[in-house]
Amino acid sequence: MIKNGDFYEYDVHHEHYYGTSKKLLNDKIASGKVIVKDIDVNGTENLIKLLKDDVKVVTVFLRVPKEELQRRLENRPDKLSPKEIKLRLNRFDYEESRIDMYDYVLKNDNLERTIQILEVIIKNG
Repeated sequence: MIKNGDFYEYDVHHEHYYGTSKKLLNDKIASGKVIVKDIDVNGTENLIKLLKDDVKVVTVFLRVPKEELQRRLENRPDKLSPKEIKLRLNRFDYEESRIDMYDYVLKNDNLERTIQILEVIIKNG
């Protein structure tokens, strides 16, 4: 799919490939749906550049303190390896350094409140 140019953006993130399918995203846009995408800062920047002239893109950075992120990673039900946890924590400062490109920054310390705020952002898009 990468060789065929089937992605708007893709990246190797934490030793795994992630990307945004052109077909899937275009189908959703054409249907008029609101699209919510969990994406890293590089992918966000690429999508903004590629789509901003044609589609309204609203960006939200969900922020947690590094110690809280570590606790969440260590307690995930899918049990990440120590190597995977270290990879994710090593990226923390880089992700935080890109925060200025986001429309909204939410402190993600209360799931219910975060969801409520996200719902308002989506409705007011």
